[in-house]
Amino acid sequence: MNETAARYREVVYPQYLQAAAHPRSALAMAKLFGLTVGEPGSARVLEIACNRGTTVGWIAATLPESQCIGIDIVERAVAEAEGVFGHLPNVAFRQGDVATLDLGDAVFDVIVVQGLFSWVDDAARDGIMRVAGRHLAEGGVALISYNAMPGSAYRSAIRELMLMEEARGEPLQRGLERLMAALPGVEGLSHVPLLREICERVGAQDPAVLRHDDGAHEAEPFYLMQVAEWAAGHGLSYVADSDLALDWIGAMPVEIQKALHGLPRLEALQYCDYLLNLPYRRSIFARAADAGALRAGPDLTAALDLHVLPVFERLEEDPETGAPNFGRPDDPKRVMSPRETRGVTLLDAMVGRPAAPLRSFLEAAGIDPSTEGEAAAAMVLQASMRQLCTVSLGPPPPMPDAPGAATPETATGTV
Repeated sequence: MNETAARYREVVYPQYLQAAAHPRSALAMAKLFGLTVGEPGSARVLEIACNRGTTVGWIAATLPESQCIGIDIVERAVAEAEGVFGHLPNVAFRQGDVATLDLGDAVFDVIVVQGLFSWVDDAARDGIMRVAGRHLAEGGVALISYNAMPGSAYRSAIRELMLMEEARGEPLQRGLERLMAALPGVEGLSHVPLLREICERVGAQDPAVLRHDDGAHEAEPFYLMQVAEWAAGHGLSYVADSDLALDWIGAMPVEIQKALHGLPRLEALQYCDYLLNLPYRRSIFARAADAGALRAGPDLTAALDLHVLPVFERLEEDPETGAPNFGRPDDPKRVMSPRETRGVTLLDAMVGRPAAPLRSFLEAAGIDPSTEGEAAAAMVLQASMRQLCTVSLGPPPPMPDAPGAATPETATGTV
């Protein structure tokens, strides 16, 4: 990974908080899909490629009983992480190369690898899977993100054009600029709107992100089944994506359900990636030894004990059906319109309420969890797929921009 390390030393990569990596989120998703998981409050967490520690530092600050380690190949990033979060007693940072990383006998409940798998060589990719396979604890999960096929195909082709221009001594962006300038000449062809959208998205990136994500010679997208096969070679089994909308085939349109009925789960999900033209995945893996009870869809009974944080409001009624709409005023696409009275009653009971176990929301709405709980859980999980609520194992962690949340300035380890 010498070339990768040099690239990261040359250009500082922007820091992003990865909320899906928090143990309360990652373990909740694994629990929904049948994995027997531990208590997230005392989780042992490893983040590989932690950059300046934003995600693992946030986890440590919001879970003071956890034990966290952040590893990055760039010494400067490690020093900056220590400067910001080093006062927390439950997090440590170290420099290391995942291709040769030696963690001894340490085991972890959550291993996070964000933004690395697609942008390193095969030795480092194998190192990622080796670390996860060797160091996951019983009931632990590894969260590994990567650019996915087929949705990344156009982006990969654009990247090749940019690298071709760079090899000729031109700026990296020149290939993108030439392509954009030529697009009006092929207006009307079916692929042009998608190609323009991807060009605009790539061109709008921060220059540092463009250099790392699209100027890297190692960048490579993968099919879900390729990554799952690589993981299986290290004793790991696929659990789910961190985004429930990508894995719950039972909540997809009935035409998709019928067409994919009877296929092995991974093959069915690979079809879904084609149908959605999916460009990115954040896959959750567990030890193969723990995978015996994994499910093809979420356990709706288990969902009743998860915490739900509603972020929706009651909106105007649907003019055609008269049914009330629930959604986010800032995003009109994220709306639910339950047709049954029980659904309306439940969502009304959740509006404006703080996070609580789903079971308690049902009780507040007068809904019997023993007879109507699974139907209610299915509706709430579908609301989470529309980002109208969050689901977590225990109270959701405060975000850094929320009152009382951990920030580099306020993190004390007692949040």
